[in-house]
Amino acid sequence: MPDFRERLGLPCPEDRKLPAWVRAKPLGVFEGLKGDAWASQELPGAEVGNKANAKRLVFSAARIAQSPHTSTNQAFGADTAAQLGWFRFVDNPKVTPQGILAGHRDCTLMRARVFRIVLFVMDTMTVSLPGKVKATSLEGDFSVFGYYAHTTIAVEPEQELFLGVVDATFRGRRQGGKGPGRLPPDVRESAVRRQHARRVGEAAAHMPGTLSVLVGDREADALLFIHECIELGCVRLVIRARTDLVLPEESEGLFPLMAHTEPCGTMKVKLGRTSERRDCAGNAVARAYPETVVEVDVAFRRVTLAPPPEKPEAGPLEVVCVAAVERGKPKRDERVKWILLTTVDLENAEDAMTVVRYYERRWLIEEMHGILKKDCCDIESLAYRTFARLVNVHAVYMAATWRLMLLRQLARKNPVLPPDDVFGDLEMDALHKTADEAQKKT
Repeated sequence: MPDFRERLGLPCPEDRKLPAWVRAKPLGVFEGLKGDAWASQELPGAEVGNKANAKRLVFSAARIAQSPHTSTNQAFGADTAAQLGWFRFVDNPKVTPQGILAGHRDCTLMRARVFRIVLFVMDTMTVSLPGKVKATSLEGDFSVFGYYAHTTIAVEPEQELFLGVVDATFRGRRQGGKGPGRLPPDVRESAVRRQHARRVGEAAAHMPGTLSVLVGDREADALLFIHECIELGCVRLVIRARTDLVLPEESEGLFPLMAHTEPCGTMKVKLGRTSERRDCAGNAVARAYPETVVEVDVAFRRVTLAPPPEKPEAGPLEVVCVAAVERGKPKRDERVKWILLTTVDLENAEDAMTVVRYYERRWLIEEMHGILKKDCCDIESLAYRTFARLVNVHAVYMAATWRLMLLRQLARKNPVLPPDDVFGDLEMDALHKTADEAQKKT
């Protein structure tokens, strides 16, 4: 019987060549959210050398995620064997951040493929460490005072759902060393960004029913990056321009051209909460602001960019530029002025506003960074001494952040949701103790 595989429900030879997340059933966004179920769902597919390491990862991640704001010793309590097993795991040369996140990445894509539109938001987080640590990274052996985490996440834009981490790359920072422009070309931030875009393109090729949109901030406006994203075909692009790009067919640059373009409508956009930031000398470089809603004028027009200098034979780049400029007196230090370059098909003002809304959703990655650094996990206080250990622990916290982000979103949208719907028994005990202590203080 030539159709025996279909009758028995077995995969066809062609299907077996597809990635595991394509062959598997789609996941619901809130599936596996209660208690420690998230670790058993997100992490068993990790590529960490053997099954024993994978089992150790699931067990340890569940324990650490129960109290992410505490040290590892406090998370494991008196279980010395579990502590030693965890330290051996993060120090294992076969364990890498990409391997730790492999299973979570598959689960993220299994959630993403059921939606009509998915945003793949990329950004770079800077992590500062309290003391220098011995490190072996892409740039060589040296003592680092921090590192960069280049991350791409998946977001469902209509309900603002955080679907998970798709890709992560780490690079060490050292004080007094070579600047980013003098690093080898294959480890510069621009090269990492193009690698992430290619991986997103590979995933998007298996989601024909989903519009995949790559969203980037101001560092992503390199012409070579735009060219490669256009070449992918199955991915659309929305990035914010940082430089006044030259337009070969116009007498002025991109910024003056959009300043002279008549608005096609107005809309309200939400600006996320920001924290105060200080430089190395302790001087404040950015003020703290609460969440704010501002009204912006929206304008759009088609423009032609020059070919990338690295590939002059590629020809001019055809994109659409969408401008969103804050009306009236600015509510923050700087007036909102987003100049967005996109390859999303635009026909009218409503489509242009949709592109602005896509960029507005980029703030979810900033919220994830806040959870990792200040709001919950406090990864800048980790004392694992080596770069390899630090980034392995960071990857575990990244996977756990998927649950933390969704819990925050559930609390915002449904504040009366019973806590035992999402928290396990140990977490409920911790909540009761915290509430009792708070009540005694008052």
